[in-house]
Amino acid sequence: MADETDWPDGLAAAEERLRRAILAADVAMLEELLADDLLFVDQTGRVLTREMDLDAHRSGRLRLDRADFSEQAVRTAGDAVLVVLRAELAGTWEGTRFAGAWRYSRLWRRAGGGWQVAAAHCSQIA
Repeated sequence: MADETDWPDGLAAAEERLRRAILAADVAMLEELLADDLLFVDQTGRVLTREMDLDAHRSGRLRLDRADFSEQAVRTAGDAVLVVLRAELAGTWEGTRFAGAWRYSRLWRRAGGGWQVAAAHCSQIA
């Protein structure tokens, strides 16, 4: 997948803020970036709400020490923007180490003068 550079105003910065927030478990920043009605389908197929996602960071169940994004593609869909990317992640989930590659799809929408993730999905890839 080729990298796309035609990002709507401020969205690339929002993606970078999200990356930094998940690395730091910065729940306050995540609260700004995740829409109240977020739906996130994780790699197991489980549907998570915003509060469930935030709680994974707040509680320390999820800790990341690596989050590198690449292969980003951007598509505008009306007032929303779809970002698909490859994420190289490493950290712990409930105390168990993990590392690998995932493909993320995130649907961003403008809210309160900035961008928020309204929906997301991830799948582990080789």
